[in-house]
Amino acid sequence: MFKIGQKLTQRLLWIFVRVGCVFRGLGETMDAFAKVIPHLHENFAERLSTEELAEMAGLSVGHYERRFRRAFGASPRQYFVRIRVEQAAKILLETDVTVSEVAHAGGFYDHAYFSRSFRKIMQLSPSQYRGR
Repeated sequence: MFKIGQKLTQRLLWIFVRVGCVFRGLGETMDAFAKVIPHLHENFAERLSTEELAEMAGLSVGHYERRFRRAFGASPRQYFVRIRVEQAAKILLETDVTVSEVAHAGGFYDHAYFSRSFRKIMQLSPSQYRGR
């Protein structure tokens, strides 16, 4: 999985859509995700269902998940958790709120899951990340 910023992601999507497809189906895939990716970044704290996102992309859930994984190298859920963790990391550095409050603000409703996800992605616990 890769680490990429929101503006860069949107720019890459725009380029893929504008340049057209060299590979069969790539243009269709980028068109489908042109609405989904910004939506994920803007609504990271919300509960977004795979069904809702697949519908937004104009794809069945199965096609959505396969195309997403092929295009971004991660499942939709993994990508969404990464967005949440990156937003939480910003909050940790910019505020003094508790780690539990950061988890909740980032869309995590289970503190333990937040801490495990954060450590897996950032290679540090939320507290260690804040103190660095």
